[in-house]
Amino acid sequence: MNLKVKLILGIILIIFCVIAIAFIPSVTLSNSLKAIIITISIVLGLCFLFQLYYQESQEIQQKSKILLIGPAGVGKTKTYNYLKCKTIMNFNRFQLGEIGNICLVDTPTMDLDCGIDEREDAISQFQQFFVNFKTSISAIMMVVNFERTDLMKQKLLRTLKYLKKFQDMIYILITDFHLSEDHEGDKSQLQQSLKFLNLKGIIFLNQEENEKLMIEELNAIERKSSHQVFDINDTIFAVIDDKMNASLMDQINLKIMSMK
Repeated sequence: MNLKVKLILGIILIIFCVIAIAFIPSVTLSNSLKAIIITISIVLGLCFLFQLYYQESQEIQQKSKILLIGPAGVGKTKTYNYLKCKTIMNFNRFQLGEIGNICLVDTPTMDLDCGIDEREDAISQFQQFFVNFKTSISAIMMVVNFERTDLMKQKLLRTLKYLKKFQDMIYILITDFHLSEDHEGDKSQLQQSLKFLNLKGIIFLNQEENEKLMIEELNAIERKSSHQVFDINDTIFAVIDDKMNASLMDQINLKIMSMK
């Protein structure tokens, strides 16, 4: 049962208790005493729900997270469902699912080569997630579906150019590998062709195999993680505060003045 369901059930229980107290005959319990009991019940119930929310949020916050990142249609959600992730939280459009001690995160489409509004919206969403969970991101899986090698390279490079700073924690996840007619040959060829990206490793997802094999690989990745703080400074996702914004504007104005 995820946090959202628990909170909803808790609120329903509080409402039920309030209604039950309100319907007690005035002969048995005076109206003024009813009002006091109802107020105390609501306050205690809300305090309990707040404590529950805080404890569960802290647990989710500390759980190691592996992110599934990539453009639309590469198999992020399909992978999340294939691994039978138990959803424990929805953060904006990010879905956090539990697999043992790991939290797998199905992220929104990372397509930053689109229109300005869509691009800014996507950057803002990822920025909020990265800031909120900066101490618990263990690894990034750049997801790409199995197809022609040149098309796979294009998709990977389109995503990687925004994540270059985190190269030492990025793996490639190739989905739909069951479509390969020569598993060993294609594995060898792709490992050689994608070597230039200089990433941590490649995982091949064959949905005809037992999902436990991939879960073991994810556990191995989590164990190898350095668990460093996910620092988004000097990336496209950096938070620009008013002071930084003013400094950038000053630099732009100086540049314009020097060109006159």
